[in-house]
Amino acid sequence: AAAFSDGLLPMVDVLIVNETELAHYTGTPQAPDHLEDMQSLANRLQIRPDQAIIVTVGSRGVLVLADAQWLHIPAKPVEAVDTTGAGDCFCGALAVALQHRRRPERPTTGRLDLDAHPRHAGQRPHLGAARMTPPKARTKGEHEAEFTRAMIQFEKEYLGRGPEDVRTVFVLDMVVVRIRGILTRAELKLCETTDGRELVKETRRKLFESAYDIVADMVKNILGCALISLHTDMSTKTGERVVVLTVNVNLDEQFGR
Repeated sequence: AAAFSDGLLPMVDVLIVNETELAHYTGTPQAPDHLEDMQSLANRLQIRPDQAIIVTVGSRGVLVLADAQWLHIPAKPVEAVDTTGAGDCFCGALAVALQHRRRPERPTTGRLDLDAHPRHAGQRPHLGAARMTPPKARTKGEHEAEFTRAMIQFEKEYLGRGPEDVRTVFVLDMVVVRIRGILTRAELKLCETTDGRELVKETRRKLFESAYDIVADMVKNILGCALISLHTDMSTKTGERVVVLTVNVNLDEQFGR
């Protein structure tokens, strides 16, 4: 649990802590097992009567103190695969709910509407009921442009040199990337001999293939699909590399032609 100054807590409108953080901030050696005991500890964190205190208690759900009332909201039973980031997801969902479900006529006092907010904070379907305007679907060209920017960043951070030009096109289940101006002055000097050219090509190929996991994450985050294979070759004469990535979906069908 991160430390914070004594003057910070009175400025907080909604405080969310897990069981470990609850024990830490109340100076308790270990978090209690019983929900009633957790409520007693959490009462000590409330500095102002209009503050909301939320304690996440894992599979048991959440405890909410708001408007001088305690409410226990049980979690829906699920088969958990990985709980990493569950608390962060809850905080993000609650922040969205607070932003979009607060009654317009209600002054911004930091009070939490028990019926409108925490009950639905961890339930995705209710976020849609907040009358949020759905984001406009991005075009194929916009996805290609984002992938191009990611490749430029990758070249700079992983391979140590920003290219002169990068172009990306989606063709069926392939991502084709043409990268120009990737060779350093030292590499260009090496390319004056046959052995030097082979050395540069092999080194560049191994460097790129060693970054398979990074490229796979890039594909997943930007395109929402899985990387199947990675192929690359380069010209030591022009300093140009072509990368072909195959993925598990038809990108023309997914994003349009």
